[in-house]
Amino acid sequence: MDEIKILYVEDDLSSFHFIKVICHHKIDHNILFLRATNGQEAMEILKKENVSLILIDYSLPDTNGLELMDRIKKEIKEIPIVIVTGYTDKKIAIEAMRKGALDHIIKWGENLNELAKRIKCCLNLALHKNSMLKFGEIKKKRESLSIIYSLLQHAVEGIKKTKLIHKTNLNSKTIEKYLTYCINREYIRITEKDSLYITTQKGFKLLEKIEEVNTLLA
Repeated sequence: MDEIKILYVEDDLSSFHFIKVICHHKIDHNILFLRATNGQEAMEILKKENVSLILIDYSLPDTNGLELMDRIKKEIKEIPIVIVTGYTDKKIAIEAMRKGALDHIIKWGENLNELAKRIKCCLNLALHKNSMLKFGEIKKKRESLSIIYSLLQHAVEGIKKTKLIHKTNLNSKTIEKYLTYCINREYIRITEKDSLYITTQKGFKLLEKIEEVNTLLA
């Protein structure tokens, strides 16, 4: 099973070990716990590590959990977050959920099994969310590759830009964007005489590679 990284932002060492031990004993995932003792440390870790879930203690030396959550969303990326407190506070819980936290948990206020269940549920949701984001990125890349493949195919014998729009059913803005990409990377060139867009030798090699990928994914 692949290692899953959880960042726990917690300045109290005993609280960190408490949650870490619960997760290692109660959750059936290969988890590596990373620790930050304040908001700045958390930001530095997140710039280096690929983290699946973040647990943030509300009371930190240099900020609070909600402010750090806002900063992470703004400066890093969308990573699933759980706000952790040592006591019941409905205002914090409501604000955390309003800001997009997966959950708000009380580290000392629940029995161990219930606490483990809630963290496990959050982790599973986080992994699902991360998988969907990766799927979206892959889908977007495949769509871009499909457009480039289409342009290269149509430009094998040379073609006018106006005909490319008709042949590919793409709008002029998209055609311009991907033609510029292909020309800059020398996959397509423009003939001086007829202003035809034509596939280069380098473009033919890319066509072959894309066809190989499509065959593997079929």
